[in-house]
Amino acid sequence: MDRNSATSSATGTNSIEDELASYNSAVKSHSGNNALEFWINAESSFPLLAQLAEDLISAPCWQAYVDCLLV
Repeated sequence: MDRNSATSSATGTNSIEDELASYNSAVKSHSGNNALEFWINAESSFPLLAQLAEDLISAPCWQAYVDCLLV
């Protein structure tokens, strides 16, 4: 089973490509500038992308500073 069919069967009929296409139009029409607010409201519409967004938004901001000190 390829990745796309596994994704589709795991989440119903949505594939990552479908979510990306819908996300592109949704983010263009979003009037706010708060990414966390956007994803709280859009999590049910984009379940696959929401998982990635959660990982990215929750990344500790201090990590980059520590990495710079160690260089």
